[in-house]
Amino acid sequence: LLVDEYQDTTHAQVRLLQQLYAEHRNIAASADPYQSIYSFRRANPALLEEASAWLQQHLQAQRYPLDASRRSAAAITDCVNAVFGVAPLQERLTGFNPHTTHLPDMYGHVELLPLTGVIETLENACEQAGLRNPLQAPRPDPVDRRYYREGTAIAARMQELVSCNTLISVPEGTRRLHYGDIMVLLRQRTHATAYEQALRDA
Repeated sequence: LLVDEYQDTTHAQVRLLQQLYAEHRNIAASADPYQSIYSFRRANPALLEEASAWLQQHLQAQRYPLDASRRSAAAITDCVNAVFGVAPLQERLTGFNPHTTHLPDMYGHVELLPLTGVIETLENACEQAGLRNPLQAPRPDPVDRRYYREGTAIAARMQELVSCNTLISVPEGTRRLHYGDIMVLLRQRTHATAYEQALRDA
């Protein structure tokens, strides 16, 4: 019995799996709690630790950490270690091990964009423009523009990379970077619209 992506299981799925555990002696589960992306479907990465402890206690299972990436350049893993391998984040990530890579010669680069600053609101803008007539103008809803401004900074960096003819590795060799080669990864989709609007405007 092999359970893959265990970090995205729910309590209901775990109860079902526990029924199957009684019928199988050969059980393997693979997971990465840092890649859990289905919390909106009630996935709970903490269940991985519970399952691991249960399997060790009842079936004498062994744990094999895999901390060597087969995708990332050394610059990426070094950044991960620098951020999560020291306090204060190290204290919040139980069981974090320093990461390595199977691709030590792959080129990589990490940049940190500056923070976007304080929250701007439409209400503040209205206050600066003067008094609002409540019979003619509705009360404005606060709008957090930080995500749009962050999207603008990302778009500007993308334009720089493309205009500077940045080279990338492809199976055929190397070529210039295209916009279609770039992906923007978000932790959540909550503010995706703001990033999309910033990219469209750029």
